[in-house]
Amino acid sequence: MSSGVEFDEDKFSFGAPSGQAARYGRATSSAGVPKMSAWLMKKGIVKSPMAAQIFLIGLILFNVIITYVAIKYFL
Repeated sequence: MSSGVEFDEDKFSFGAPSGQAARYGRATSSAGVPKMSAWLMKKGIVKSPMAAQIFLIGLILFNVIITYVAIKYFL
């Protein structure tokens, strides 16, 4: 039993971008480099995508340590 009602969502096809970055929901630049890494390279902070990844991991570790110290001594 069909009601004759059609929705646009039924006809619309979501184009799935290809590649590993699209699979994991990462934003990438046109060269396939993550946008944050591309920004760090553009600003001259790092020279390569690998160096950008290491820099960002170090930044995360630094933030975790600062958060731990703040929680331990101030709360």
